[in-house]
Formats: sequence, structure tokens, C-alpha cells
Amino acid sequence: MATNIVDINACPNKTISLSIHVVLDTAGLALANPAQIQTTVTTLNQKFSPMCVQFKICNYDTIWESLYNQKTAEKYLTEMTTKYNIPNTINIYYSSSVSSLWGSLDGSAGLTASANDKIRMQNLLFRDFMIINYSDLTTITHEMGHFFGLYDTFDKPSGIAELANGTNCKSAGDSICDTEADPATFGATMVNCHLTSPTKDANGEYYTPPVCNLMSFYPAGCVKYFTPEQYNRMLNVFYTKRNYLW
Repeated sequence: MATNIVDINACPNKTISLSIHVVLDTAGLALANPAQIQTTVTTLNQKFSPMCVQFKICNYDTIWESLYNQKTAEKYLTEMTTKYNIPNTINIYYSSSVSSLWGSLDGSAGLTASANDKIRMQNLLFRDFMIINYSDLTTITHEMGHFFGLYDTFDKPSGIAELANGTNCKSAGDSICDTEADPATFGATMVNCHLTSPTKDANGEYYTPPVCNLMSFYPAGCVKYFTPEQYNRMLNVFYTKRNYLW
């Protein structure tokens, strides 16, 4: 895999269409407005500009069925996305339900929370969507990273924890070598985006996790960037898995 963005031969220079679906609550109210959503899309474009991909809101509607505002069970997701998904666009549903939900590359839905959740959702027959919780609209950038193939920095799909020195980075952790090993120290005390009580790996070495990476779970005020290898993985997924998007 290329380790530098410029190693990718072709800049896609692509603007991808977003279809926005705002789910109303039981009082018929939208808990996010177009201006708020556009602000997060502007930030999204800033973060994705190094890989020559931008996003544009092309469809915007409201969903009056408040049941979808809370429910994320398979039958409700299937019903909602069957009714409202617009093909060949990324469909973003804003609601009060779980935020870290996204359509995976094989047409199923993937929950980032745990492997069990992913297995539970794997039989869903839809893709090209994500759900953003009203409580944190800024998660759109993180979720778009998942949409284009990135894991959380603390995730370990192989089941192997990455060592602090990164020597097993290709086969452990998030399988990306320019993101530091992340022990998932949720709720850790931080001062100026630095951990005050770092943890050790299996070899007794201290972790220096990527607290500023957009795919980490550290405070929103710290996370700022994707790495070159993350951009390369997303570009590869775009070219090979998501190239049908308008």
C-alpha cells in the first residue's frame, strides 16, 4: 500500500452527492436545521480535500415517522432505507438513535461498536447510508471515514492488539502503520490533548495513542486529521468499492 497520498496515480476530483433525511421527533420537530448540517458538511469537505473528494447536499427531506427517530432494529432500518434511500448517493439520516451506524461495503449494515453488533446486522440488504445522532452532528467526518473503509484507531479486526512500538502494525490494530497504536483508553484524563496516565502494552512499553486522529475516540477538541495511509485506504475503497456513487 502506498504510504504517501501522491503515490496514488489519479486524483478522483470527485464531488459525491449526499441525500439528507431529517427524522422528526414525536412532536413533529426537526432537531437539526439545514444551516447546522451544511456547517458539518463544510468541515467534512475540508478534511477530505487532500484526497480530491468533496461532498454536496443534493437532496434534503424530512421524515414524519417518529418511530424511526429512536428505533435501529433491523426491521425499522430496512423499512426506512427502503422507503427513503436515494440510489447512488450517500444517504445520511439524522435522528436520536445510535450515531455510529453505517452501510458497509458488502451491502450489509455495520455497527462500529462491537464485532457482535456487526454480526447481528450482517443480513441487512441495503447499503449507502449512515445515521448521525442529533446530539453530535460533527460525527459525520468520523462516520464517513468508516464508510470509506477505515476502522477506529483502537479497533482490532484481526483480534490482535497493536504493540506500542508499532512493529506488528500491518496485521494488528487498525492495520494502518502511520496511526499510532491505540489502547482504547476511553475516559482517560487529558490535559491539552495529552494523556496524563498512559498505559502499557504487553511488552511493558507505554502507548502514545493518536489522540488527534479523526478515527479515534478522544475529545472532539483534539481530533483534527487523517493520516496519509488512511487517505490512501479511503481512495482505494473509493476506486474499487464506491466508484458507482454520483
